[in-house]
Amino acid sequence: MSADASFAICTPRLRLRQFVDDDVEFLIGLLGDPITMSHWSAPLTAAEATAWLQRALESYTEHGFGRWLVVRRVDDQPIGDVGIARLRILDRLENDLGYIIHRDHWRHGYALEAAAACADWAREHDLGSMVASMAEDNVASSRVAEKLGMALEKRFDNPRNRNKPTRLYRLDFSRDGG
Repeated sequence: MSADASFAICTPRLRLRQFVDDDVEFLIGLLGDPITMSHWSAPLTAAEATAWLQRALESYTEHGFGRWLVVRRVDDQPIGDVGIARLRILDRLENDLGYIIHRDHWRHGYALEAAAACADWAREHDLGSMVASMAEDNVASSRVAEKLGMALEKRFDNPRNRNKPTRLYRLDFSRDGG
């Protein structure tokens, strides 16, 4: 699968599509926003956001999936980032589900809608299992994981995020009948 903005997963209100180079300014604003990124160690710099985009583009080629741009269908406005990245978490290579919706669009159910579409995609493409990790104090993200049917697997102090207490959730597709 190449980095192609025409690749999309559609939900009733959203379109998830692969990032393209032109999305860098949106990502810089999203990942650099201190409130949106308040549960991260720090908002990302422009260089870090650009590297994030490059990792997504490389992941499409290497794995056939990655992080995707979340766009509202009603007005074609980008509102966030969602997707699955191959990451090493606690010394294990995982399919890591992540979802970041800009704070201007919180409390509308967009994170759950986008994350559910990713979970469906992962199940359909036989990824086996998927995890999501978030800071213990990120109650909204924990609720999204729980509503997806993910089970809390463990708590740990995350060295990648100021050693903050972190929750690791897992969804095992081989156990859910999918």
